[in-house]
Amino acid sequence: MHHVTGLDHMIVLVDRLEAARAHLESLGFVPAPRGAHSPHMGTANYTVMFPDRTYFEVLGITAATDRNAAMRRRLAVAGNGPFGLALRTDDARAAARALADAGVGDGDAVDFARAVDMPDGRREARFTTAYLAPDATPGVKSFVCQHYTPELVWREDCLEHPNGIVGVAGLVGAASDLDAAAAAYARAFGERVVRDGDSVRIELGNASVELLDRARFLHRYGAMPASDPGIAVLRLRSRSLGLTRRFMPVHHAADGGSGATLRIQPPSGGWATILDVVEG
Repeated sequence: MHHVTGLDHMIVLVDRLEAARAHLESLGFVPAPRGAHSPHMGTANYTVMFPDRTYFEVLGITAATDRNAAMRRRLAVAGNGPFGLALRTDDARAAARALADAGVGDGDAVDFARAVDMPDGRREARFTTAYLAPDATPGVKSFVCQHYTPELVWREDCLEHPNGIVGVAGLVGAASDLDAAAAAYARAFGERVVRDGDSVRIELGNASVELLDRARFLHRYGAMPASDPGIAVLRLRSRSLGLTRRFMPVHHAADGGSGATLRIQPPSGGWATILDVVEG
């Protein structure tokens, strides 16, 4: 996909934003101060930023608007959980045109902003986004995101986390029809899509999206996504799994051929996202 340079961030949709923030802090994260998006967006968030220039956010609805209708439907049907994948781009408008040419976008790009409280006062972080067609990335709503003020997003005082997490490694989900999922993703990502046995992997450069056969997903994580296809796991990188274990309730630890991992099951309620933590 032209103008896409990797994963930018991942969005977890929540119905209680302040409860999600408290849960993040209990796991050893340092969320940036609450951000409020432009009025036409009707949303607010807490971001968890990393030094590798990835992040994830918990996002809540503050007012019903046309722009957040899909989010409200998702909360009503499936509850809290992974919702969006933001792809890093150097030119959102050019990316929007390329997506339209490939038949996986409408060509529109949307400018928006959110207030950011910095040590020297309130500033405004600015972005342009363009969405992929819903059927282009089964299991997750995807869009490209261009940053104009990255210094306001990746705040230096919010990059270090006591739990040792240093970046987003990707997303993991499940699908009952992996061939159909692979074909859908290939429309937008082409050769970045790898079909391998009971999985489909989309390589984004700095991260990946992986869809597993539903039986394999259930065996690995002991739970299922709320939809089919669906994303339920946020994969993170840690500089020290020993440090991470001090803060996170580990459901399962493994040290196999793919390296050491920790699987963190979410509590009931909260932000309803399984964490899969890898070292590196």
